[in-house]
Amino acid sequence: MPVYIGSKNYVFYRIEPDCLYVVNIYDEREDFMVDLFGIKTTSRETEDYWGE
Repeated sequence: MPVYIGSKNYVFYRIEPDCLYVVNIYDEREDFMVDLFGIKTTSRETEDYWGE
């Protein structure tokens, strides 16, 4: 029986005539906007706090 933890996932995929490729899977808590579009969604203050 599957267990639902309560977070959303984003799946990016590519469909071809004979198969489906899963390109990437992100959790809603990940900053996937940076990977996909180069858009930074965290502030400098947050980065300084976490040492990123």
